[in-house]
Amino acid sequence: MPWIDSCAPGCVAAQLSPEMACEEAWLLAGLIRQIDPAATLALGTLLSAGLGSRARVAGAAFLAWLVLVYLSDLGTIGLAVARGLGPGQVFALALLNPIQQARILGVLVLSQRLDVLGPVGIYGYEHFGNWGLAALLGGSLLATAALALGAGYLVFRKAIIP
Repeated sequence: MPWIDSCAPGCVAAQLSPEMACEEAWLLAGLIRQIDPAATLALGTLLSAGLGSRARVAGAAFLAWLVLVYLSDLGTIGLAVARGLGPGQVFALALLNPIQQARILGVLVLSQRLDVLGPVGIYGYEHFGNWGLAALLGGSLLATAALALGAGYLVFRKAIIP
C-alpha cells in the first residue's frame, strides 16, 4: 500500500513503500508527469503526420480525446455489463487506454486508499502488487508512446511533402 511521508515542512511525497526515500518518491511522481504527456504527444504526432491539414488534425485530436476519455469508460462499462466480462478482461481493456493507465498509476502513487483506485486498479493491485502494477502501467505508457511515435515516424517518412 502506498505511504505518505512528510519530507520537509509543507512538502508531502507519495511513496509506494515505507522504505522509499523522499527523493525517490518525487522522482517517481516526476517520471509519471513526463511519461503521460509523452504518450499524448506521440499520439498527436501520429495524427499530425498522417492527416496533413490542420483542420483534419484538430478534428481527429478532438475525436481521439473523446474516444479515450468518454467512450472508453462508457464502452468498458457497457461491455462489462452486456458481455459479463470478468475483472481480468476489464483490466486488459483498461491497459489499452493510456489515459486509464496514467490515472491508475497516478492514484497508485498518490493515495494510501485502495478504494480510490477503482475496481480495475484494485484487481491489478491484488494480482501484481505495488511495484508490479506500477511497472506494468509505466511500461504500458512507455510502449504506447514508443509505438505511436514510431508509427508517426513511418507515416511521416512515406508522406509526400510539397
